[in-house]
Amino acid sequence: MRLSDKLIVIGLSLVTLISFGHVGINAYQIQANPLINVREAVIDDSFTPHFKSIHLYRSNGFGESRKVTLDPIQSGPIGIVPAQLMIPKINVDTSVEFVGETANNQMGVPENPDYVGWYKYGSKPGAQGQAVIAGHVNYRNGPSVFYDLDKLEPGDTVTITDDTGDTRQFVVVDKKRYPYDTTALDDVFGPTSKQRLNLITCIGEFDQNAGTHGERLVVFTEQMD
Repeated sequence: MRLSDKLIVIGLSLVTLISFGHVGINAYQIQANPLINVREAVIDDSFTPHFKSIHLYRSNGFGESRKVTLDPIQSGPIGIVPAQLMIPKINVDTSVEFVGETANNQMGVPENPDYVGWYKYGSKPGAQGQAVIAGHVNYRNGPSVFYDLDKLEPGDTVTITDDTGDTRQFVVVDKKRYPYDTTALDDVFGPTSKQRLNLITCIGEFDQNAGTHGERLVVFTEQMD
């Protein structure tokens, strides 16, 4: 094996160790220097989601990016691929789109403003780690799917269902507001031994200069026993 191949193998091992619970990774980007992938919580730039997308910037590494396919790793609790999200407290019963990255390396949000978007490169709901779902608070001057997300309180329930009818139920444990340009990525995307589902939307006054709402609301939930 050539030295360059050995370094790639070592790099892949490190990425696998620091990833946060994703079960089934295919064709993600690996930068030559530094070694960063889109699912890491520690990212050079800021977590600045806006009305149309959630900014999840990768660092600007040196050299060419490579596509590498890894075999799925099955360990710990098994999550499900979300198809439907239900939040009885705020009358949400909506479909789940899969979102990845935009052309600007940002976490996308659903094209349909009445749907929510699951970050497909993160954890699956029910698996160890932090699954992340984003939704609009409003759209074209009207309320959208997560308009009442701020009304959730600890003890409220959230249910995720897949295409087969398998479900995972979560309970709200906390909620926090962050400035839109916060760097507190680890809170939302970082590794954890728990089975979490984090719900994100915009909140606060709209900042005309920044072109986005001033804050982000994150509702933290954990899977119920």
